[in-house]
Amino acid sequence: MNSKLLKSGHIKLYKRENSKYWQMKVKMPKLKAIRSSTGSKILKDAEKIALKYYSSISSKTNIQLKKNPNKQISEKIQNAKWLLSSIKKRNDTVMQVGELICKRQISFLQDNPLKINPLSNKNLSDELGLHPSTISRILRSKYIDTPKGIIPLKSLLVSSVSKTRDVTPIQLMQLIESIIENEKKPKSDNKIALELNKRGFNLARRTITKYRKKLNIASSRNR
Repeated sequence: MNSKLLKSGHIKLYKRENSKYWQMKVKMPKLKAIRSSTGSKILKDAEKIALKYYSSISSKTNIQLKKNPNKQISEKIQNAKWLLSSIKKRNDTVMQVGELICKRQISFLQDNPLKINPLSNKNLSDELGLHPSTISRILRSKYIDTPKGIIPLKSLLVSSVSKTRDVTPIQLMQLIESIIENEKKPKSDNKIALELNKRGFNLARRTITKYRKKLNIASSRNR
């Protein structure tokens, strides 16, 4: 039997000959990416169009299903509802994570490139009540348009180099540079570490050596 349960401008439900399964064919307009200086933005437009067509299709389909009940089609509709709900939930979560990151790094994003704060997956997961692996998946291949240009969202997460105080690599290099600039007698990396540890940083000598070298500053013997 090749009877059509419903055929509108955008949806057709049908059975193929010699088949016991109903099939659904949805016809939707092609989605065009909106190009701008910030790149392609299509996700929200796709969601809006999908929801618009789903709403019109759903009401018509429900009327037809009341007249001609069909378990398989009802299950497909429930699956479609679940998919749209999941997409919306994921979009909302991406927005929550993005807003929290921007809130924490507002100084860096505005006018102070050296003022980026330590921020990790765990910090975000604790505050939002999400699993760290969920945060990792959300940050993967996501970009954000900022006053500094388009950058990976993940680049705004910076680990602290100290376990006892929040300090980013850039901030630590500033501290090391300041100590060396104000030294009367060249200080070894060990003495610099001791000085910073008195302030509660709990840093190893090798950490100081690592970041001093990144500053292209010679050792105490060669200064």
